[in-house]
Amino acid sequence: MARIVRVAILGMTFLDDADIIGSDEVRLRVRIGGRDVGDLNQRFEMVAGTYVVTDMAVWGADFDYAQTGQVELTAEVEDDEATSWESMGRVRLLLRWPFAPRSYTLRASSGKFTLLIAVDHRVEGADGDPNWGATFVPRREVGGTTLATVTPPPAIRIEVHDCLPVPSGAGTPNRPAFGAGVVAETDDAQSPVSTTGPNNVFFNPAVIPILPTGTARSTENCANFKVTYICDPAARSSRRSMPELRWEVRSLGGQATIFGSSTGRTVKVHGTRRGEVLVQLFHNETIAAVIRALVEPLVYIPCRAVILSTAATATVPSVGNTVAASEVLNQLNCANRFLWQLGVLLRLDTDTSIGWLPADVLAANVHATGTTGVFTATVGAAHISNVADESDTSAINSRPYVMNFAFIESLTPPPSTGGACFYSGNPTSQTDDGTPSTSWTTPSGVPPDGTAGTVTMRCGAHGFTSPAPHRYSMCITQVGANRPARMVGQTIAHEVGHCLGLRHRGLESDGSQPAAYDGLPHPPMVNVMYFAAYEQAMDFDMIQAKAVRRSSLVTHAS
Repeated sequence: MARIVRVAILGMTFLDDADIIGSDEVRLRVRIGGRDVGDLNQRFEMVAGTYVVTDMAVWGADFDYAQTGQVELTAEVEDDEATSWESMGRVRLLLRWPFAPRSYTLRASSGKFTLLIAVDHRVEGADGDPNWGATFVPRREVGGTTLATVTPPPAIRIEVHDCLPVPSGAGTPNRPAFGAGVVAETDDAQSPVSTTGPNNVFFNPAVIPILPTGTARSTENCANFKVTYICDPAARSSRRSMPELRWEVRSLGGQATIFGSSTGRTVKVHGTRRGEVLVQLFHNETIAAVIRALVEPLVYIPCRAVILSTAATATVPSVGNTVAASEVLNQLNCANRFLWQLGVLLRLDTDTSIGWLPADVLAANVHATGTTGVFTATVGAAHISNVADESDTSAINSRPYVMNFAFIESLTPPPSTGGACFYSGNPTSQTDDGTPSTSWTTPSGVPPDGTAGTVTMRCGAHGFTSPAPHRYSMCITQVGANRPARMVGQTIAHEVGHCLGLRHRGLESDGSQPAAYDGLPHPPMVNVMYFAAYEQAMDFDMIQAKAVRRSSLVTHAS
């Protein structure tokens, strides 16, 4: 029986290609344990910021560690300078017994490249462990960055994508190639949205909420995370529970704790300290995937609704929105399922006082209903049909720092379902430079993608000029209110997103991105801020959550 330690180069990242004179090709010269390793004739393309995957079967060596107490690796990258090969720098790694399975990121003395080195071990023979290499996944540790990828043999790929449903088209994750006949399993569905039950129905939210003081933790107020993609050629059943999966939370400034089981395909997490965290997933004690999340206190935004109609006369019937007060509550409940991902919730205003009114609306014509926070108002025809966004209609009965919903007959131009009107005090832009990148914006930092960069999103600083200070309001039309509560809730969440500083995500149908858009083309149709009503638009991502936390409506409610 032999005890083998394997040392292999999994890839390299070029940090500086500014001195290229000849071609953009380099070669790699490696010695491991006194042996020349690899193919000196192989050429690698050198592009700054690019992660190049190597074949570990070629660029690695095995040693019986019963015969050696240490293994030295030296490597040098050489640049083709037209007439000669010029060194770009060297790295050295000395490994000593005991050889722990892990990975190392070595930075060249010149600062021009890094190499990712993997160390693993196995037992060969009748008494050996046949599962010694069930997973081979490197972990990069420089700067606290974790890489989630795989290199065969044997191969396995596990993802926990932060955007659900996982984007397709140009937003599809960049994945390693697998052999013919290997089947991958995707589980990127979100849960159904209903008018009753808990708010935390969506998986892989951008925010892990810190619950209000005195709130008991439960399965109904945690953040739910799940595996979204698995490619495991060794799997006997695609739907197995996979108890070999284990979750951990790593602090990136914030803190969170796992609630209940930490094994399997799903995990429940509660926030404990503000900041970012990395929720890590291990497969047979080797890191396989990560998801980044923001830990923030759960914020309740007060809101109220007013259902508008004209007064009926002997000859002219009343015109207005026919939604029932009880249905408004159902629609807001559905909206909260989407907004939970941002760590914010709408809560109906318990203040029954009459809010701001335009001169042509009498206080005597505004009445509270039997549903808390929902009012009716009799108004003139100008406040009912073909209402312009900049009209003061949406602010009828509004209070400062309270989200106001005005249910009307129609907006102009029809057939709009709803529209945000008044808001202010929001950020003009938001950046995020974490890994994996928000919604895995390319490069995502998840190999075979390159290192994640800084993502910048445009925000909506303010809406139309409000008739009274600190107003946040939107209109919901009869066309919108007639749809199922789930879809109205999605519309409300979208328009509240605008009031919290978010612009549209994606591109117009002609491929353009007007000023009303946030500058990020992906992911489009699966994001709640997609410009058109779309049933799969369910996701808010990390950069949006960061922007929302700077909204004056949120900071005032915090």
